[in-house]
Amino acid sequence: MKSFISWLWSGFGTGTTAFRGIGMAICTLLIGLIAVYYLISWIVRLFQKKEVNGTV
Repeated sequence: MKSFISWLWSGFGTGTTAFRGIGMAICTLLIGLIAVYYLISWIVRLFQKKEVNGTV
């Protein structure tokens, strides 16, 4: 995974400024999507625990 992020951060291996910008944007969006996924799964687990305890 680290090599993939480095590849994106370096502009798909080219090092040019335009491709570095695109790579950084993709990297930022991926990190944001992962954060949103974990936040949603945490909220779902929180509500599922309340349903199991019967304190809906």
